Amino acid sequence: MAGGLLRMVAKSRGLAVDVRTAGLAHHPGKPVAENAVTVMAELGIDISNEYSKPVTPQDLDWADLVVAVQRNQITSLKTSQRRRRRFASSRLMSRTPIAGRLRSIEKRGTF
Repeated sequence: MAGGLLRMVAKSRGLAVDVRTAGLAHHPGKPVAENAVTVMAELGIDISNEYSKPVTPQDLDWADLVVAVQRNQITSLKTSQRRRRRFASSRLMSRTPIAGRLRSIEKRGTF
């Protein structure tokens, strides 16, 4: 859902983004919940082709920004990445400050 919303917001602002979605509590290969598909469709966002997949170190290396839905997910990601010493925690954020971050990114013209 978060990826679909981010794509919609970015598109409405004329921003080109490449969004990947993944989770900490995943069920590999399972489709997203039907009620999530329904709710997003009501907003004009199609997530019916999305499926459950885990966050991988490669995803984190690829990302310029990682947005988590819950703050405890940020804590979990920071802890696991500290063990790997691979990821700058400044690239992790919960959903709350994303609007401000989008405005900041928009002003710089980069995502």
